[in-house]
Amino acid sequence: MVPIFMALIGILILIPILLLLPSVFNKLTTFLHIILSAFYFYLALFLLEVVHWAIAGAIVLLLVILTATLFAQRSRSIEV
Repeated sequence: MVPIFMALIGILILIPILLLLPSVFNKLTTFLHIILSAFYFYLALFLLEVVHWAIAGAIVLLLVILTATLFAQRSRSIEV
């Protein structure tokens, strides 16, 4: 339980730091990346308790690929 709280505190510290640093992304996109990475992390922690580490890694990797593809398609449709 302690690692989950430490990760949550780390994310809460990371959000203002990343929002203050100059970035090529706007603030909303940066915030969305932070939230998605936290979601992937907590999902992986949960899956490690339920299934084998290789299956958990494959599930999280597939989810990352899926969301990256969706974001790429959305950004392509906004540019045109």
